[in-house]
Formats: sequence, structure tokens, C-alpha cells
Amino acid sequence: MKDPLQTTPEMRSKSPLDKQAWSQQHYGSGFNDARPLMNVKILGNGGALNEGLRFNAFIINGQSLVETPPDICSSLYENAIKVENIQEIFISPFHGDHYFGFPYLALKQFALKKPLSVRLLGPRGLKNRITGIIDLAFGDHHPILDWMEEHYLFEEIDENTRCNFAQGQISTVPMNHIVENYGFRLPGKMDFLYFSDSIWDPRLLEYIKNDSTILMDINGSEGNNSIHASERDVVEHLLPALGENSLVYGTHVQQYRESSVPKLIYAQAGETIVIQH
Repeated sequence: MKDPLQTTPEMRSKSPLDKQAWSQQHYGSGFNDARPLMNVKILGNGGALNEGLRFNAFIINGQSLVETPPDICSSLYENAIKVENIQEIFISPFHGDHYFGFPYLALKQFALKKPLSVRLLGPRGLKNRITGIIDLAFGDHHPILDWMEEHYLFEEIDENTRCNFAQGQISTVPMNHIVENYGFRLPGKMDFLYFSDSIWDPRLLEYIKNDSTILMDINGSEGNNSIHASERDVVEHLLPALGENSLVYGTHVQQYRESSVPKLIYAQAGETIVIQH
């Protein structure tokens, strides 16, 4: 079982007592103090083409889900996350590896026959996209559609969106991708930023205000034909712009990877990133 305090390469090599000291150094008096901690559970780190990885998705504080890839129900089950606890869902682009699992997640919620209220955030055309994929999955006008009218709130996002999410207020971050796509910034004592599918774009630096924990697509190859950022982009352009306590977690990768670069970690499925918020 993975250690839920695995937040840096340094911690991964320490004993439990060393980890306690490390957490006190970075978070004050430890994980039981009064300051809020945000838990980002990595459900998967795989891109559209990957070698046996769970698809890219994560959940914040057990209730704010980001991405619903094809295997999302299995990923939630493996991490003992109940679908009835999910109150918010954020979809970054309408690509299959980001939302093709949505019908089956919604079906599990529908089958519970419990009172639920779920906010669904995504790019323009959100409701039509969701309705269309449910029709494809279950046939024309499945009863789940009427149920969703009562239990789901559809909120379209664009480059100017500011809204509550994950017990805070996010601002969207436009990604430079082949379809409309948004990450987000969640400010706090340690900002949390999600950079979804994108080539490297210097404009991303404009959203880094403080020390930050950044979860970022690093699936790109070196060269001009990539549609994703690469590790080299991170090392050459992103890391030099970050504060001393900042970290970058790579995700959306093709195969299992480890980093030898300080401040760059490859996120692993089942890992929990703890952020002082």
C-alpha cells in the first residue's frame, strides 16, 4: 500500500519518524494542526496512449473529481471512493480519455436512488456533449437523462471563469491544445494548479503567483510536432520560474516514469498529494 504522505522524492526515502519531522518543517506543527490541508488523490496518470496505466484523473478532498476517463469507475473503486460523495466534477477538454467514462459514473449514482446534487463543469457545449454521450452509451432518452435534470447542475466554463470548486475559488487557465481545454488555479498558502493537455506555452507562467504545487501533463516528445508539453519544457521553462517550495507533478504519461530532476515528480495512481491550503 502506498504511503499517503508521499509528496516528494525526499519523503519517499525517509523513515516514518523522518517523515513526521519533514511534515512539521513544511506544514508547521504537522497534519493535525488547525491550518487546512488539501488532499489530492491521484486516481490515474495515463494519457490517451499508455502502457497499462489508469487514465489521468484525480479527486480533491474526496468530493471534487477532475476528469472522468473510460476507467473512472474502476479507479474510484480501487481507491475506496464512494460515488455518492462526489459533489463536483470538472472536465477539461472533450477528448475521450477525459470524459468517456462519465455515463457509467452517472449510472452508478443514478442506481443508488439517493438524493444527490452534483455540479458538472466543462467547456462550452457541455450539456449537449454529456447528453450525446449518454445517448450513445445507453440508447435514446434513457431515464438517467430525466434524473440528471433534477440532480445535476451544468456549468459551462471559458477563459474568464471564476467559480467555487474544491472548497475554494478556482480561476480557469486556458490550455494551448487542439480543442478547447482548460486547467485551473486554486489559490491558497500553497497554490494548486492543474495544467491539462497543452503544448508548452509561456503564458502559463502568468498564472503562477506564489509557491505552487502544479499537476501537469508531461506527455510530449521533444521537437516541434508534439501536442503536449515535455519534461524538457518543464526543466527549461517552468522550474526556473517557480518559488523555492514549489513542486511539479507530471501526469498524463505513456508509461511508468520516475524523475531524477529536483522539484519534478511523476504522479502515481493511488498517491495522495497533501497541500497546505
